[in-house]
Amino acid sequence: MPSVRTEATIYRHAARDLYAALVKRARQHVFYRDFEVPDTFDGRFEMIALHAFLIFFRLKGQEGRAEDMAQALMDIIIADLDENLRQAGVGDLSVGRHVKNLARHLLGRIAAYDAAISRSKGDDDLLCGALRRNIYNSGSIDQMIVEKLAAYVGGQIDDLAAQPLEDILNGKIF
Repeated sequence: MPSVRTEATIYRHAARDLYAALVKRARQHVFYRDFEVPDTFDGRFEMIALHAFLIFFRLKGQEGRAEDMAQALMDIIIADLDENLRQAGVGDLSVGRHVKNLARHLLGRIAAYDAAISRSKGDDDLLCGALRRNIYNSGSIDQMIVEKLAAYVGGQIDDLAAQPLEDILNGKIF
């Protein structure tokens, strides 16, 4: 008997594709070389969080299938955090606590970037501040690099806005 693919299964597959695409984008060397993002677990987490924000921002305000995709994508991200912590040797007894902490940080980043974009009205100061606090941990980084990253974020928002929602719901981005 052939298996019937439920809508939830379809979203999980598309969400996996979407997550793979955003991770591929987040791991590009340009971020660690030209944007001076620390090439550490934290730096890579920050870039994944930033790219996840971009997808969630595109899906925000859409109804039905977009909401389902956003939830499926968040589930995939949390499952991947769990798996990566286990592979890094975090003990079974503390993985849950670490995942909960990372999930809280991820949601905080998404909220901070969303607030910065939503309130900025063309002024990148709020976004630059959020990027500096999160990605660079408020460290000493040249403001031009932060502004360049903010311009990248703005360009990605525009590119995703121009991309058909149906493509995104099928796991195709960038």
